[in-house]
Amino acid sequence: MKTLRPTIIVSRCYSECTPESAEDGDFSDSGFVYESEELEVQELAREIRLGGFYREGCTEWLSTGFHTSDYSTGTEREETLHFHRDNHPRKWKHFERIARIATRR
Repeated sequence: MKTLRPTIIVSRCYSECTPESAEDGDFSDSGFVYESEELEVQELAREIRLGGFYREGCTEWLSTGFHTSDYSTGTEREETLHFHRDNHPRKWKHFERIARIATRR
């Protein structure tokens, strides 16, 4: 018999900025790493921990912050992890709790 495990739907996005795009005040590239993925609680905690995500202020998403991803071009990349709107609203507290536990140092 298969056991049902709680899941949370999340989307992982990225934004990249090159020195040239920064001059124009824009990103050079942005999009989804994945969209609307249903992750089990343990998978979500692992994603947050291994991805280096943290809460930046009082936002409703987690971020890696910008970091240089390609030193030869000066490209900086940020990834964000978003609680998806297709979740039941009650799951928000679970997302917050998982994020708080997974980002403890």
